Amino acid sequence: MIIFDPSRSMIESYLDRPKFDYAKDLVTCLNKTIPNLGYKGGIRTFGNPVYTSLIHGIKPYDKKEFHTALRTILKADGASPMAFAIEAMSTDWKKFAIEKNTDKSTSALAKLGKIAAIIISDGNDMDLKPVLTTEKIKETHGDNLCIYTILIGNDEKGGAIMDQIAQSGECGLATDMQQLFDHNGIKDFVTEVFLAPDSDGDSIADARDLCPDTPPGVEVDENGCPKVMELAPLPVDPPDDIVVLDNVLFDFDKHVIKPEGFPIMDSIADILNSDRSLYIKIIGHTDYIGSDSYNDLLSVRRATAGKRYLEEKGIDSIRISTRGLGLMVPVASNTTRAGRALNRRIEFKFSRQPFPANQNEAEEATVKPLPTIRQSAAPKNSANNANSQKDLDKEATALRKEAASYFIKAQRATNPEEQKELLGKSWSLLNTISQEYPASEAAGRAKKNQADIEARIDSLFPGLLNELKGQ
Repeated sequence: MIIFDPSRSMIESYLDRPKFDYAKDLVTCLNKTIPNLGYKGGIRTFGNPVYTSLIHGIKPYDKKEFHTALRTILKADGASPMAFAIEAMSTDWKKFAIEKNTDKSTSALAKLGKIAAIIISDGNDMDLKPVLTTEKIKETHGDNLCIYTILIGNDEKGGAIMDQIAQSGECGLATDMQQLFDHNGIKDFVTEVFLAPDSDGDSIADARDLCPDTPPGVEVDENGCPKVMELAPLPVDPPDDIVVLDNVLFDFDKHVIKPEGFPIMDSIADILNSDRSLYIKIIGHTDYIGSDSYNDLLSVRRATAGKRYLEEKGIDSIRISTRGLGLMVPVASNTTRAGRALNRRIEFKFSRQPFPANQNEAEEATVKPLPTIRQSAAPKNSANNANSQKDLDKEATALRKEAASYFIKAQRATNPEEQKELLGKSWSLLNTISQEYPASEAAGRAKKNQADIEARIDSLFPGLLNELKGQ
């Protein structure tokens, strides 16, 4: 299902053309590339001519009919009620599933199978409603719905909203038109969305799955093979106001607890179940990739994931507080991949009194470690848990996108010192890609971008490059 944005902001020019024109060209290219494999699909718009409208489908996918429907989108105008379109898209599939379901013994939606929602928008003039709506419909569709967002233009706030929508979908991905219009970009996107088979349904594509016949329900590692976990010993009773330094880590741009964190979470649940006078605060953290606002929200979601895990173990939600500190409190260097992996974490603090609802953030950020239940070394292979090539490509692409945003800000800056700082940040991120992600898809483009920035730095700030390179 394509959710297409012809709202007023899409009239705005980007790279000398209206964003609306880029969006239509992109959908045309996607339509030419998507294979005819018996899919069902449709196109839903929002903004113009009404709040949201299903202009095609849901029906068997046909390239000519799809193209004809796309041509009826003539202009961009109106508001940007993406949340309405996302919720209406969910209703579209529910109605379609009920109409097609003849076996009343099974759920209509479950029988329908996988749904890919591709949202094409500039993300402008929106609040968090589309993100919250995505989370809401995921409760209905579960793993059968994946959200893919394609950003048109380069608006930083709009990009953050689109990233959050994709993340709320828990599967899928966020990308932008520049990546898709790059060499093989659309082909790679279509392959990712439509052609990545997963024979055993463990969310690891067959191309990367070393155990493609894993039985249903078995927990798997990053290679798709059954995971062997050693249960952690049960900790002793904690004293008052104790900080647990054991980290529960997360993959890049995710808020799903990694399986190697389950034993720690189970041990904490055992403590709380055995001593009902204890309260716990869960504190979420991120690495430094992405905007401050996006990382703030991601850290809250990571803390919330910990809370939900404990609730499922029987802990009353009243005893659990959460806090997100974003990228404020790293425990390792953000300049290395291993360091960033350790910074994507949640930590825990116990107390015999309920935690204040609005504890001072600066005070929270400088909490000193007290005696710990169990201060473990860095988890074995913690930096390698997400090291499949796909994950590395995604992280490198995010770094390149961050570098591009700094470069754009530098071009707009009027203060020379601000411009110098932004160009330095952009160069450093691109250099990180070259050094730490040499095999990634973004590395080649990053090298070219780095050469362009170096030429600009040389012309504006002689000597800065030597400083950046440590010479």
